[in-house]
Amino acid sequence: MEEKRDFAPADSTLLISRSEADALIGLKDAKAALLYIYMLRNEGKFDREAAARDLAMPLGEVDKAACALMSLLAPGKKTMLFKPDAPPEYTAEEISASIREKADFAGLVQETQRRLGKMLSGTELSILFGIYDYLGMPSELILLLITHCKEEYSRRYGEGRSPTLRFIEKEAYAWARMEILTQERAEEHLRRRAESRRKTEEIKRLLQIKNRELSPSERKYISSWIEMGFCIEAIELAYDRTVIKTGGLNWAYMNSILKSWHSKGLHTISEIEKGDSPAGTRRQDKSSGAPTREEYERMKRYLEKIKQE
Repeated sequence: MEEKRDFAPADSTLLISRSEADALIGLKDAKAALLYIYMLRNEGKFDREAAARDLAMPLGEVDKAACALMSLLAPGKKTMLFKPDAPPEYTAEEISASIREKADFAGLVQETQRRLGKMLSGTELSILFGIYDYLGMPSELILLLITHCKEEYSRRYGEGRSPTLRFIEKEAYAWARMEILTQERAEEHLRRRAESRRKTEEIKRLLQIKNRELSPSERKYISSWIEMGFCIEAIELAYDRTVIKTGGLNWAYMNSILKSWHSKGLHTISEIEKGDSPAGTRRQDKSSGAPTREEYERMKRYLEKIKQE
């Protein structure tokens, strides 16, 4: 008698929960369901062109199926299923019909025009509808996005300046990549950005940078220090050591100090004092030519004097 064999090993079984199955059935979209199975088969990875080829599906249909799936993916497991530079092309008739038939989109258009202080052109309406339809952002979230973009645009280019729809669209795609698709996540994201901006300004003052904006490289350095979790006092200590060693602000040298501490899990003054070889520091410093603790303190007092002046 021939032994029965499974079609595939047990560990290759693809599982789907009842709630996921119900949600897929609720979409009433066979191509979206097929794409979902394709993603499960590829461990959640998604490549637009590969999916179109493997499923024998036009790219436009892959995009629509991907958008339909966005609302079904669990928080924390969402994947950017579309290319940022390849949204569908909407006709004027499609947009006009959406304004007539979708009260929330019609309200969004009116409120967007009020906040930007102008009537939207056909191109601008298409961009706004793409954010609403293609990215699947609810109207309330888009209005929060517009408010944020107005504040950011004024900060960059001058008080009272209103952002373009392209500027808003770019930020919308950035939010989608970060899976900011709910009001709560957006508010948390904006809170973190405001806190990061506050810390950046504090670090600028610490580094004696006045009357100018940070360069992209400088901003990248500071952002990385904030993301590493350093307190301001630790950054100040790294600055003191940099000044003593190099005679001024040397970004690469200061960054190497902070990266060294970060690799050791040292982010506060107390952690640095305990974990950054406090024992025998004087002996090691004298043999290596590095500054002593007394020299650090003297330089710190000198810097404080400069700040006061």
